[in-house]
Amino acid sequence: IQSYDDYRLWDRAIALQREYIKLYPDTPNLLGRKVRIGIFLYDLKEYNRAIEHLKDLKPLADAETEPEIQYWIARSYADGGETEKSIIEYLKVRYLSKPTKLPWGVTSLYEAGQGYKKLGNYAKAIELFEEVVRERGATDNMGRKANQTIMEIKQIQQKS
Repeated sequence: IQSYDDYRLWDRAIALQREYIKLYPDTPNLLGRKVRIGIFLYDLKEYNRAIEHLKDLKPLADAETEPEIQYWIARSYADGGETEKSIIEYLKVRYLSKPTKLPWGVTSLYEAGQGYKKLGNYAKAIELFEEVVRERGATDNMGRKANQTIMEIKQIQQKS
């Protein structure tokens, strides 16, 4: 499965992952394997199928996995061209999911800011990017990226 993923043969990775799940239904990381199928669907640009698959998994998710699933749902909407819907879905990660070891919340906040920037809602984008900087700090990679994006937006606004 990992080899197929490495070689970007995601359709084969999905088939093998499903076969693995069928053969070993009691595998300890069953949910993680199912989430990976959703990510492979995303990689194949099968955004609607990825969203459906991941939404079906959400009720089964624990507090550590749910934000990851929600993030990939949001990202599927974003890359599928549904920017407004993706923003809502990203913000669900931040405000409705429990905090986890991985920074799904702040990453989703940053992505929602990117959505607002794409839509031309610069004030809301800056607000979200500033929240990322406050939370992560200006020296953190994500904080620096957020600060840089704020500067880019301000330059766009000055030219307008």
